[in-house]
Amino acid sequence: LLSETPLRPSAIRVHPLSLQVPRAMSAPNPEMLYFPIAGRGELCRLICAAGDLPLTETFPGVDFKSQVGFFGSLPVLKHGNFSMCQSGACEHYLAALAPKFQVLTAQQRAVDNMFAATKEDLLQVCGKPLFGKDASTAPDAIKALDKFMPVLESLTPASGFINGLSFPTVADLVLLNISEALMPYQKVIAMAGGYDFSKYPKIQGNVERTKAAPGVKEYLSKTTSMTQDFNTMTMISLAFATLGMKLANVGKLVGGMCTSRDAVDVAPADAPAYGAVPASSPELVYFPIAGRGELCRLVCAAGGLTLKETFPGADWKSKVGFFGSMPVLKDGSFSMCQSGACESYLAAVAPKFQELTAQQRGVDDMFAATKEDMLAACAKVLFGDQSTAGTAIPACFDKFMPVLESLTPATGFVNGKSFPTMADLALL
Repeated sequence: LLSETPLRPSAIRVHPLSLQVPRAMSAPNPEMLYFPIAGRGELCRLICAAGDLPLTETFPGVDFKSQVGFFGSLPVLKHGNFSMCQSGACEHYLAALAPKFQVLTAQQRAVDNMFAATKEDLLQVCGKPLFGKDASTAPDAIKALDKFMPVLESLTPASGFINGLSFPTVADLVLLNISEALMPYQKVIAMAGGYDFSKYPKIQGNVERTKAAPGVKEYLSKTTSMTQDFNTMTMISLAFATLGMKLANVGKLVGGMCTSRDAVDVAPADAPAYGAVPASSPELVYFPIAGRGELCRLVCAAGGLTLKETFPGADWKSKVGFFGSMPVLKDGSFSMCQSGACESYLAAVAPKFQELTAQQRGVDDMFAATKEDMLAACAKVLFGDQSTAGTAIPACFDKFMPVLESLTPATGFVNGKSFPTMADLALL
């Protein structure tokens, strides 16, 4: 059923122009709160550069954990009186707003989100030896590259860009980010003794085309974040010098807003919203358990979308393609992986969710990404050292649940609709 489709670029290049162009937005430029390094912020910068969306940047200072709200981590994204966290959700939101990306279909955005989620998987592995306690885990980054890069190479065309457009989209920007950003990719690769990217000529060619694209070329000529190292005082000094931020102002700007209900309940009528999409008949390939598949099922149930399910059998690793993991989602001749990307795609094509704004979808993606963080922590115990459950699981829930509680209304649903959306379903 699946073995031949996922690894061919043609399998992900089915994208009729089926989405309406979002309405023009009236809010001020989005603002990203992050360190002046690549890390989890660089793809946001690249999206804005390639997508012709002005982006303001702020570094909230050395005491950022007490300043930024949410889970005490960065990036945080602000747009008017709307704020959100979770890097993948921020990337989705900026791509939804970017003027140049308004022609993208749900399937093209799904491909972009799939590549972005893969970048995030690599980032987690690469960040561990840099910010953890064991630098000896650096070779794990090489293993991860050997797992992910051949699949990304198979999905990259020999010419042009991944989504078949005349300009790069998020998927192409991901390849640039992975291939050239110092933090964490190139730094941990150097710690591990190097990596041969020449094994992936299509990716290398794509990266060069992306670097030469309008917007990206100009951004790369002046950015410092792509090559900035993370060494405490140098980074802090650079942040103050280049961003001109004063801690006294940050408290006024950020401190009280991020975990309030009002901060995520602003979805003006003129915010971008996807238009009608063609009839969809998705098929979820996954185990018959909750795991990383349940939110997909709930999205379809709540969104009025019929979902077919398939379990490929005991030899599923050799059948599902991509990275040999599940879930995999099919819709006609289109196929994709990465659970968060699958959830966002199903929410984009679900009939009941067609009128959601970019901000409401941003909130949904933020809750779904938090679910994924909690799932990863729980799975680490279930499939690893179960003796750590007594400390690891309460710590995980104590970190995330109070913030989710603060973002949940006492009545109604998270996005202020008369029905639940993906944020509510993530809580369920």
